[in-house]
Amino acid sequence: MGRRTGTARHCQELQAAQMRRLDRLGHQRALEQENAALLAAQGEGISEEDMERAMTQHIKNLHTSNEFKDLAQLLFGQLATRQNITVRQVYEDLGISDSDDERGSAA
Repeated sequence: MGRRTGTARHCQELQAAQMRRLDRLGHQRALEQENAALLAAQGEGISEEDMERAMTQHIKNLHTSNEFKDLAQLLFGQLATRQNITVRQVYEDLGISDSDDERGSAA
């Protein structure tokens, strides 16, 4: 019974980690859209002051995104340690491909 409970808990941990990963990827896509909007605004005569404010906010958002990524990596590492598997195996168990990780690390 203890092993069965451990397996159920492992599945719950994996599901929770996957949900956090999806949230982070959604945040990454929002940052990419924000960056595209900033680039478009440069050519539309936006005031320098407004651009500076937008860039400052964008940089803050990038820092937040990186903090989420760092936290996710920490959680993946802890989960791998608890399960005595590699982080790569955790990624595989969650269905996260290397291309997802590379896209997330661009920020």
